Amino acid sequence: MKIRNLSICLLILTLLLAGCGPADLPPDVPAVEEAAPVVESAPEEEPTEVVNGAALNITGIWQGVLMHELVEGGCPPTPTQQGTVLIEQVGSAVTMQFSDGFTCSPLEACDFTGVVEGMNYTASNGGIADSEGGTYTTAMTVAFSPDAESATGSGTSTYQHPEMQCEWITSLSLIRTSGE
Repeated sequence: MKIRNLSICLLILTLLLAGCGPADLPPDVPAVEEAAPVVESAPEEEPTEVVNGAALNITGIWQGVLMHELVEGGCPPTPTQQGTVLIEQVGSAVTMQFSDGFTCSPLEACDFTGVVEGMNYTASNGGIADSEGGTYTTAMTVAFSPDAESATGSGTSTYQHPEMQCEWITSLSLIRTSGE
């Protein structure tokens, strides 16, 4: 009998509490606010591959084609070059070297440093071009495919000589031949 009475008391207490809302509380008892429902957001898309904190891994050996699209100034156009491009990435820092099949004058003009952000690599180089006081600078942007197996880019190279200046607009195509 006692267990039955206890069950009935608990049932009545539960019904009374369920019927009470903030308006039913005495004025000196603070109301408990309902928590807002938790809304789960859709997961963000994962990057192609994460390497040392960078969203893209472009380290590898690439086949490249470098074309000079436009030449301004007193310098002759240069022929299309193609060959091996070596890329090494550590985090977002990247070095790129135009290797077999490419001719650079001076040789250091084949070496670039830069950073990868998202799907894009920005690179540059520059230095002394010759013993006549000439200097060179190159800036390049390369956009990689989502699978990091191909890329296209464009760049601007400048040769500054005490007596003249030249500028080349270039395009670049890359196809990965092997990874790390």
